[in-house]
Amino acid sequence: MSLIWLTGFSGSGKSTIAEAFHQINKAPILDGDKVREQLEKGHVHGVEGQRQNLEAIITVAKKFLQTNPYIIAAFVSPKKELRAQIKQEIESEGYRFILVHVQASIEACQRRDPKSLYQRLNLGEDIKLAGINVPYDIPEKPDIICKTEEMSAEQCAQEILKQI
Repeated sequence: MSLIWLTGFSGSGKSTIAEAFHQINKAPILDGDKVREQLEKGHVHGVEGQRQNLEAIITVAKKFLQTNPYIIAAFVSPKKELRAQIKQEIESEGYRFILVHVQASIEACQRRDPKSLYQRLNLGEDIKLAGINVPYDIPEKPDIICKTEEMSAEQCAQEILKQI
């Protein structure tokens, strides 16, 4: 039972890879946008909000791991401390944590801009984007690197399957 954690800039291809992986083996997807949408209904912000969101994500992941061989999670998760905490929590329960760095240049992400976040930031909206105006800790030793400027989402999903 493994939690496959996709991390990368907004627009790098995390959600697209998660969907391609799901198409291959029906693994449940924890997607940052969808999870955030549900969690923000409580409107807890700042550090306390981040802590509550993290705890909720870990709880949901553990629940899914009880009945699924793989869970795929797509979150920017810019802080290495956050990723390390998730890894520790998941592995302490006897599950495997697989970190996948979904690698794409900021320029490629800006061209893709599936949610128009980069465009909105350029128009002056107060948007926080990892790698632009919020720090992003590039994973030092990810288990897998998916270079989405060179590989399709389907190729990345196949590469993840080969590695696990």
